[in-house]
Amino acid sequence: MLNFPKLQLTNQGKILIAESLKGIPFTFTKFQLGSGTPLVVAANMTALAHAVISASITRAEQTGAGAITLSAAFDNGDIANSFSAKELGLFAQQDGESEVLYAYAYEGDNPSVIPSYPTHGFMEELFAYTVAIGDAEDFSVNINTSALQYSTGTYTGDGEAGRVISVGFTPSAVIVQPLFIDPDHASDLYGGLAVAGNNIVSEITAAVQRESAITTWNDTYCALGIDTGGFKVNYNASNKIRTNDSGRMYAYIAFK
Repeated sequence: MLNFPKLQLTNQGKILIAESLKGIPFTFTKFQLGSGTPLVVAANMTALAHAVISASITRAEQTGAGAITLSAAFDNGDIANSFSAKELGLFAQQDGESEVLYAYAYEGDNPSVIPSYPTHGFMEELFAYTVAIGDAEDFSVNINTSALQYSTGTYTGDGEAGRVISVGFTPSAVIVQPLFIDPDHASDLYGGLAVAGNNIVSEITAAVQRESAITTWNDTYCALGIDTGGFKVNYNASNKIRTNDSGRMYAYIAFK
């Protein structure tokens, strides 16, 4: 688990915010972890003292006035030697310009240790940090969907057949769970686990139809299945399928 204090805006970051107010947008691009010791205060930093690894941004959420929370992911697959993660930097850039160090944090007293791959095997870590954006409105985030290993969320059913829930990538597997069920229909199909190429089908589906419905989506018999860019849910009360029951809330986790 990374251990850093609050990210501090650099002078370059402050310039990006000021220029965004003039209509010049900027984009958050990545985080970097480093093992160096800075020689100047955070505001004057233009690069990490010793950058070791980059972390792709996987999610962004505006968490209040003047702040945004960015989630990121990294792994140790290219780390030959363990290192102490003393530095954390967030980078951003204007269109056509070079990346700049937008914000910086340093933890020299109690840094997290990132183990090497050869010695400790593969590890992956997800983290999130909140950073100031001031009054900036014209900015975007470079989301690296290839770094996403899973996505979680909720949706509210709308009663439609064959509804697609988008997650930003095509999952290899998805689990759906209702937040509540009806006692009068407790035996109905509200969720479950579906994997690529295998849909969940209603238990009352005839055997001759079941084999086809498992591999090919059918609004009459299928309850949950993988779809391009997300997964598919359904509502068919006569066949006891309620993965998209109108007004019902569901939680899901989709794996890449």
